[in-house]
Amino acid sequence: MKGKGTSDSGAIVVQLTDGLGNQLFQYAFAKALEQVAGGGVQLDVSWFPEFGGQLRKATPRHYGMGMYPLSLSVVPVGYAQQVIYGKGLLGRIRKALHVRRSFFRERDRDFCLANLKSVPAPSVLRGFFQKAEYAESVREQLLADLALPEEQLNEANRQMIQKIKAAGEKAVMLHIRRGDYLKSSVAAVFGCCDAEYYRRAEALVEEKAGDDIHLFVFTDDPEWVRENYKTRHQMTLVDINSAADGAHLDINLMRHCAHAITANSTFSWWGAWLIANPGKCVVSPASWYADGRKTPGLLPESWHTV
Repeated sequence: MKGKGTSDSGAIVVQLTDGLGNQLFQYAFAKALEQVAGGGVQLDVSWFPEFGGQLRKATPRHYGMGMYPLSLSVVPVGYAQQVIYGKGLLGRIRKALHVRRSFFRERDRDFCLANLKSVPAPSVLRGFFQKAEYAESVREQLLADLALPEEQLNEANRQMIQKIKAAGEKAVMLHIRRGDYLKSSVAAVFGCCDAEYYRRAEALVEEKAGDDIHLFVFTDDPEWVRENYKTRHQMTLVDINSAADGAHLDINLMRHCAHAITANSTFSWWGAWLIANPGKCVVSPASWYADGRKTPGLLPESWHTV
């Protein structure tokens, strides 16, 4: 990572939070902002427990970007708090009274690519920033920043990449997310994609790639998939990486496929988006939330929905 632990006194700081898929969206937003602002954008990772943040018991999350050759630097722990509240006694008083300055939440500001020039510096920005336009505006840079160095790959991952490449245009990544989506509190918001979704998604990809596609299935519940996922196609269950520390490796494998069927998950969104095949067919759920909320701008226009 570039310049970890350094800070620019006039920087715009984007906070990274939550799981790897969300961190990637936040990083893409930061890169888009850097391009518009002409520089001066940095990252804050103090939300994560390994950097002094709170460990979330329901769904523990950790910093997942450390394996990538990122081109933005990370500010020292505590710097973002100084920007938000100030230094010294006055800063401590502001923090005790929850009086923030130069702090903007996505939900309180109409962020979009067109108005990023209006973001003041210094400031701290927090949000999910889940809009395809941010990533699309800096695609070439993101493809470079999110390419894992060869030394990060073990033999199992190298062999899987070769298997995916051998399938060529027939290689389709398919993501089934269960895990935390099965918890009652999370299921009420998201919910899992059902068998009908995957059946229709497979049919759409067949129209592009032919009947003899090869599904490379990524999931956080491999036992369930072995017992329950039914398809007439050749299928490889990709279970060589652990859920705890192998998320970046799975996304790296996804990007080597030719086509994609995502879940309602930012994790597989990124696996699909990073696929370089110019003729790729990507299928994603039309509705990402069980509670009916909308996701404007989330999916690239070229993707298909079911």
